[in-house]
Amino acid sequence: MSKVILSSLALAFAAKLWGDHLQALRQYRVPQQLAGHPVHFEENLVPEAVAEEMRNHLKEIGVLYTNAADTQWYDPIYEDVGEAQPFDNGCSDPFLVPNKNRTKCVLPGRTDVGRHFILTGGPMGLKEIYDNIVSRLLSFGIYNWDLSKDPSMESLFLGEKFQNAAKLTCPKDKQFIHPFQGNYIVQIPGQTVAAHIDAPYFWGANRFQFPQWLLAVMTFSGLFEDQFIPQVQVVGYIHEWDPRSIESNKLGGKFIFWGAEGKNTPKDVRDHRMLVHADTILPVPLAGVSVDGSRLVHAADVYYPDITPPKIDKSKACELKYNAAKDNWDLKIDEKVVQSYENNDLRISIVFRARCHKDEAEAKRFQEQMYDNSMAMKMEDILSVLVNDMSKCGIINKMP
Repeated sequence: MSKVILSSLALAFAAKLWGDHLQALRQYRVPQQLAGHPVHFEENLVPEAVAEEMRNHLKEIGVLYTNAADTQWYDPIYEDVGEAQPFDNGCSDPFLVPNKNRTKCVLPGRTDVGRHFILTGGPMGLKEIYDNIVSRLLSFGIYNWDLSKDPSMESLFLGEKFQNAAKLTCPKDKQFIHPFQGNYIVQIPGQTVAAHIDAPYFWGANRFQFPQWLLAVMTFSGLFEDQFIPQVQVVGYIHEWDPRSIESNKLGGKFIFWGAEGKNTPKDVRDHRMLVHADTILPVPLAGVSVDGSRLVHAADVYYPDITPPKIDKSKACELKYNAAKDNWDLKIDEKVVQSYENNDLRISIVFRARCHKDEAEAKRFQEQMYDNSMAMKMEDILSVLVNDMSKCGIINKMP
């Protein structure tokens, strides 16, 4: 049954997530629960000494993988919902990628994001061939679930400034901040961050159990609100170049967000979605932006939009590797260097992620059940709820 359900979801989930294709430049229709959330910007959120430590830490790590390989850092219980195909020296389906072990081809964790970007051209409405548009999406980074492994990140995220920024975003009745993740996101010229929400967490469903794209569908559907856990993401910038000294239209790389507090138009009475407009924030070094990224749709416009990045084949091993001898970064595909970049060529951001709980006891209870698969939702139950709703709305025919 899961393959039948999957085929229905594959045809319908883009409409369920995003509604209409790009209506006009930087406008989207989103469900009501994803509109009206706060956004806070603060300059000098990251001390310069800490930013330098973090840049050096990236060099010490030495190798950054593309975001298509996010499960490089963990092993979900379900990495597919029935769509998997054998890996045969690559993945012929344009929407499938190799799994971590390169034994089968599956939908990438954020296939929702990639599919929407490819179909619409993203917030800028790009019209490009498939290879170019995919290469723009495959930025590089590190996913860290143990902040103690990165003392600079830990001290920054647990410091007063970041904690205060986080509390401005969490609901007033959920002010206990429980940090759980710190990321580095690195983009080469020509790359972008597509419009997306961050990986949601539910009581009984998270990225360590289910594909992230399925969690995003659950959030957009509004059918799992009772189990939804609010979050806060604080995005900080640690590159050294300053967009205020460069013509910003040529540079790009701005943070974009849709549907913040006070920015909404009345809901569309036909489908209960909001037409939301975009706002932007420059990626000023040491500054930060605080949002609930699992509720507020956000992105980054193309960093150096006049540049087309090298072709990054999703089926090949790809990494951004630090070259200590030259103090630069080599883009390597199947061990072959295809392009080299100076440190100041890179757009580098850090992302602090935390869950918002009522108190410490609730946070502890959630943490304990998060890895207890006996308390997880059932895959068949999640898919059945979604399919039944789409059938009721007339998006798909009634399932047998």
